Amino acid sequence: MKPSHLLLLLGILCAFFTAGLFALDLFPIRRTVVVTVPDGALVSVGGAPPLHSPFSIPVHRDGTRLTVSREGFRTVETIVRPGADTIVVYLERLCGIAVFTDPEGLTVSWEGFTSMSPCTIPLPGPGSYEIRLTGENGISDRVSRVLLVPELVTLTREIPVFVPGNPSMVRIPGSLLNPGSRGFLAGVYEVTAAEFAVFMNSVDPGLRRTGGQLSGRTVLTDSILRCNWPLPVVANFDSGRYEAVPGMENFPMHGMNQNGAEMYCRWLSEVSGNGLLYRLPEPEEWQLVAGAAGSHVPAAGTFNCSDSSEGILTRHPDVEDGFAVSAPVGSYPANPWGLYDTAGNLWEWTASRGTAAGGSWLSSLEDCDPCVLAQFSPELGYPFVGFRVFADENSYRND
Repeated sequence: MKPSHLLLLLGILCAFFTAGLFALDLFPIRRTVVVTVPDGALVSVGGAPPLHSPFSIPVHRDGTRLTVSREGFRTVETIVRPGADTIVVYLERLCGIAVFTDPEGLTVSWEGFTSMSPCTIPLPGPGSYEIRLTGENGISDRVSRVLLVPELVTLTREIPVFVPGNPSMVRIPGSLLNPGSRGFLAGVYEVTAAEFAVFMNSVDPGLRRTGGQLSGRTVLTDSILRCNWPLPVVANFDSGRYEAVPGMENFPMHGMNQNGAEMYCRWLSEVSGNGLLYRLPEPEEWQLVAGAAGSHVPAAGTFNCSDSSEGILTRHPDVEDGFAVSAPVGSYPANPWGLYDTAGNLWEWTASRGTAAGGSWLSSLEDCDPCVLAQFSPELGYPFVGFRVFADENSYRND
């Protein structure tokens, strides 16, 4: 045989040998049945479209890569090698909380985990977990869940939303009060002296007197400002207008009786032009808002109470909040839902006759609590009682 023919034969033999080796890698040398626990998981072979277990898969010489998945369980990736007629893949139940929020796109955080809703928080196992939801304008909410067994649970939550306007409001989902309840809006701030002066000028532009009033008083002030204490709004007979005392414009209005607060709400509904029907809150609405659904208890020094500078009772000489009496609205941090002065500063009238909530600059720390209610004469005004406006959600037009 010529050398050239010998070389050609050797080349052909090498080619067949190489092709044989290639075929061993390319084609399966046996089949194996894949069983999953729990049954019915999706099994993908080498990236191919998945099928439900159990079923037989081809096993190659160097092994076949599997991806096994099932909702509620951790995905498993493994390699099946020749040698077994059946393999069993055990899936570990996924432990976590799938979070859905209204509105979407809120920041969801738990310990080192941070994402945007909707998302799923992977958890290490059963236990008690507190999740923080944060939206625009710093409004946040805390939700607790207890997992008794490893499982994937769903959390659906509405959170308050800031509503710009005059006055600024926060929309409170009714679901946070009671299932099926309608939503409502809560004023961000207590009504100020400057705002109350506008109301008084509108309803009594002539500063009407009958001759039976004391100096500096009018029929209107005798009717709704029945308070034997210096008021932040006075009647200026020279200018013919009610005016906030200079420097008191941004202080919360005090001294009005419950009827005066209700009159303000009716007047604001008529003149605002935004379609809202303003009102005083029901006590349970106020408590929900002030306590941010029970997740917020203000710390001493973060609100205005009877501290070392308050000279009448000085209930807490070891506390210094910076003000002897009331403070301008918004002087202290807002609560998690974006409302200011829901603890201390002034008690606030509610819709319940004679009932006010939240404590004041003359109150103890214990009374400056979102849950605390107090009874006062609804006919009288007090230097430590004011109010903020609420409104029904179904009267709000989000144009």
